[in-house]
Amino acid sequence: MLHEIENNRFYIPEVEQEITRSTDRKARILVILTSNSEKNLPDAFLRRCLFYNVDFPSEDELVKIVTNRLSPFLTEIEIGSQIDFADQYRRVLKIFQAIRDRSVVKPPSTSELLDWVKVLHLEGLIHNNFDERNAQFLPPEQKKALQLSLYTLIKTKEDLEEVEDFLQLK
Repeated sequence: MLHEIENNRFYIPEVEQEITRSTDRKARILVILTSNSEKNLPDAFLRRCLFYNVDFPSEDELVKIVTNRLSPFLTEIEIGSQIDFADQYRRVLKIFQAIRDRSVVKPPSTSELLDWVKVLHLEGLIHNNFDERNAQFLPPEQKKALQLSLYTLIKTKEDLEEVEDFLQLK
């Protein structure tokens, strides 16, 4: 990528097209990248970067994100997207935040939250009034479904064990 930036041109193999920018040094290529800091980037690359930290979304922002992103999914699985799930999402987000707080190796991301809420919808768990205090009292099949749904959120054995203990699902 450094080569492309320095030479003001890059090739997009998917469309078999080379993009060339003006040789005027005032016209530059701007590349926007996101990183979750899982891998270190080379120093030569980092010297050419400007950093901006984006805070994790607030609860209200997460409700908006989940509602907007899941509307097409809800229509697809024939649950009316016009139903207001905001209260259920707020309840689920409290559990999600508690899980994030207990995940020491890799806290779940917004993307993983979206996947988890989809699973909760598919399993019919989104309508239950479970929270971190009463998850262990779900009927056995729903308790098992909740336990299995955690695989969409949690990516390490250590975090999974911590969360299962927290929710008393073992």
